[in-house]
Amino acid sequence: RARRERASAEEGRATAESALAQLTGWPQDAVLEAPPPVSLPFVSADEALGRGLSGRPDIVLAEQRLRGARQQSLARGLGWLPDVNGRFTYAWTENTSAFNDQTEFWMVVVESEWVLWDGGYRVSQQAEAAATSRMAALSAKRALATAETEVTAAFSRLARHDAALVAVERELALAAENARLAEVAFTSGALTFAELEDARLGLAAAELAVLQTRAVRELAA
Repeated sequence: RARRERASAEEGRATAESALAQLTGWPQDAVLEAPPPVSLPFVSADEALGRGLSGRPDIVLAEQRLRGARQQSLARGLGWLPDVNGRFTYAWTENTSAFNDQTEFWMVVVESEWVLWDGGYRVSQQAEAAATSRMAALSAKRALATAETEVTAAFSRLARHDAALVAVERELALAAENARLAEVAFTSGALTFAELEDARLGLAAAELAVLQTRAVRELAA
């Protein structure tokens, strides 16, 4: 059974090394070292919310859509105002006559048009723009609430993995002490070789648990 488990473990390691080499381009016999722990620029969830929401693309997009919808609603409301047009005309001529001895003249024309009733078209357009503006406001509020939930959950997840890492590191210390005591007991003849190997396997399992927990913590960070 030990030979079968070892062969299975060697197969799994070879598969993992091959997949890592294909993913990164590194040789399969490359020596890997754990990177330093990821440090965060904040220490609390409130600080993370304060620094992490202003630049989120989804929130920026929702705010821009809300701003555009409000401008559209304002434009629809201004549609009730009259249309005012102006024109300035200036002319110069060298041909004078007995009726007009001036060589230049100018004219200012101001026209105003006000549609008082259009069959309810502007009312419907204004109502549609107001509804779009309300939808954009609700969408922006939902994006902000969703982002707050995600950031809070991510920070809580990191705190949980930090606590788990502390726990497995304590378990590793206990496993190392247990393996040391097993070595002493085996040397004095108070422990069998199988029991010594069990202690060594427990230490290896604790070391593996620390590596796995640390990797999960780094991904959470």
